[in-house]
Amino acid sequence: MSNHAPFFRHLKAWTPYVLLIAAPSFGAAYLVEFNRPQSIVGMVGGIAVFLVLFAAVWSSAWFRRRVPEGCPWDRALTYGARARAGLSVLGLFGVLLSTIHGTHSQPPPYVIPFLMILMPDLLSGFLSGLFINWAVQSPFVRTVRVMVAGPDAHERSQSLVVGDVNSLVPTFVTTLAQGVLLTLMLLLLALVCRGCMSLHAGWKSGRASMGNPTAALT
Repeated sequence: MSNHAPFFRHLKAWTPYVLLIAAPSFGAAYLVEFNRPQSIVGMVGGIAVFLVLFAAVWSSAWFRRRVPEGCPWDRALTYGARARAGLSVLGLFGVLLSTIHGTHSQPPPYVIPFLMILMPDLLSGFLSGLFINWAVQSPFVRTVRVMVAGPDAHERSQSLVVGDVNSLVPTFVTTLAQGVLLTLMLLLLALVCRGCMSLHAGWKSGRASMGNPTAALT
């Protein structure tokens, strides 16, 4: 039981962050066209994969040897996740305000900054859509679709598993692709947090040296 405790601890810790980070993309996809049951299952499955992956990496001995708990990089990653989740909340707040104002009218100016926060999510969704549209044209994917859904093109398009882009497997793969892009954005944000931490530490060290001139001579 003790071997599994770190995994479940990190799974519990990462669940709110992953859900909040994924919420804008999930909501945008649902409102556009990914609102069928198979699409929802595909998106939820993709989010669950990243949730388990984050918990597994954070609780692994390999990761902990390189990023011990409480070290600057561990705190920077935590700060980055918190900041990214906070931005998602602000973006969703903007969507809520825009919806209350009316979906068929121009959102008020004070809502636009909140909506701009969601641009990375929309961009990652767009790029993931381009990827899946490219992938379904490959000979390998076409062969797999024929094997799973049959040779008739119309029947294949109606398949719940490997039909159009918002069927189960394409939605799942799109969610994974978008999750990779969002993870890279999270790591970039953590890198910014690490730089800010270094600047803050240097500033504190400078103030301490000014307050105690003899410290610089020792």
